[in-house]
Amino acid sequence: MATEEKSNRSSAFTTEQLGEINVAMSLAIKDAVAGAVAAAMAGLAPILKEVALTPEKLREINKPYVDPIKAARNERETELWREDIEAQRAQMQATQDNCLHTYDNGLTSIQLEHNFPDRQPRGLCVQCHALIYPREWRIGAPNKANPRGTPYLFGPHKDYGKVMQLAAKKG
Repeated sequence: MATEEKSNRSSAFTTEQLGEINVAMSLAIKDAVAGAVAAAMAGLAPILKEVALTPEKLREINKPYVDPIKAARNERETELWREDIEAQRAQMQATQDNCLHTYDNGLTSIQLEHNFPDRQPRGLCVQCHALIYPREWRIGAPNKANPRGTPYLFGPHKDYGKVMQLAAKKG
């Protein structure tokens, strides 16, 4: 029987001692696991913060892809387009400024227009496409004081005298 007591290890501890050992072991394991989880979460916190979907990140994700080469080309073409329009406008203004509003045979190239509410004749040159207008009221750009714009008198076209002579001839 003495050999049985030596081989039976459970008899070396009482039930109270075994309970204390179990509680101590479970507390040690719980503390170790809690410490490991806290360390892992502390290491993952910055990563989780970066991965979190915020409204700003969602807006950035939903933006369509813009090819930088294509965007640069569009910008270049837009600038060239603006330059072309400005050159065309300047060329048209120069043509209108230098037009004599007469054909090579000496006849006038101004066509009269009478369909305006003020009943004053206007002329349209069929060569340079200039509208020859009388003195008229125009409305300027709006501002804070005048949100609908400021009306002002605008002087007649430099060749409006020709329109008046033509209108007097046609009666």
